[in-house]
Amino acid sequence: MTSLASAQAERLDKMVGNLSGQVDEILAVAQDSIVTPVKQGGAFLVGLRAALLAFRGTTTGSTSASTDADDETDRVSGDGNAVSVV
Repeated sequence: MTSLASAQAERLDKMVGNLSGQVDEILAVAQDSIVTPVKQGGAFLVGLRAALLAFRGTTTGSTSASTDADDETDRVSGDGNAVSVV
């Protein structure tokens, strides 16, 4: 009886070890194919936003004076509702 239990325990240990290895491999593939591109895309968008803000700041700063119409467009969202600007 004890040899049967010992054999089954060893078999279970091998199965758990194989399963653990496969889970690690799946997570590594998911990391490489999903998470890394998402992080790179997010970094790209942050850089693009910074570039656009820098460009907008440069062009706005180069004008002599801003008009009330420019200020009003900054305060109104795309659907015509007023939004607060801090």
